[in-house]
Amino acid sequence: MPVLTAYCAKSPPSVHAAVRRLHGDGFQRVAVVTHLLAPGRFTRVLPHTRAWAVTAPLADHPRLARLVARRYAEAAPVPADRRTPAADEDVGPVRR
Repeated sequence: MPVLTAYCAKSPPSVHAAVRRLHGDGFQRVAVVTHLLAPGRFTRVLPHTRAWAVTAPLADHPRLARLVARRYAEAAPVPADRRTPAADEDVGPVRR
C-alpha cells in the first residue's frame, strides 16, 4: 500500500495531485490522513479531492487537548516564591 506525502498549502505535491496520481495508478480507495490541528479552510477543501476518506482535524480529539495542556504546564515558569529545591534540578526529559 503506497503512502504519499502531500501538502494543503503551496508546497508540492498538492493533496489533489497525490490523490489523482494514486487513482491513476489504479487505487480506487484513497484515504487522506490529515495532520491539521483545527477545522478551517483546508478541512473544507479536502473532501473535494475525490478521496474515499478524509480524517478529521487532530485538535478535535480530547487526548491532543490534554497533551497540549500538559506540555504548556511543563513549560510554564514557576514563580520564584513557589519553587522547591527539587524544581530547580535538571530531572531530564518527561517520560511518556
